[in-house]
Amino acid sequence: MNKTLLLLLFCLVLRSAAQAQRPDISRYETAYTEIADMLDGKAALSIKRAVFLADWAYLDGNLDYGAF
Repeated sequence: MNKTLLLLLFCLVLRSAAQAQRPDISRYETAYTEIADMLDGKAALSIKRAVFLADWAYLDGNLDYGAF
């Protein structure tokens, strides 16, 4: 009984840890699209904006461009 309970608890901890580490892919796709537009000439080139977008996606959208 104790082994079963311990195994169940271990599986639940692993599952919750795996879900917590999943990044929001849509932020990366948004950043990629905007940077690709810069490289394709559809938007003005800006190294500052490109670096911001990479950091913004990594920080899960918790970064303000005005303060950057």
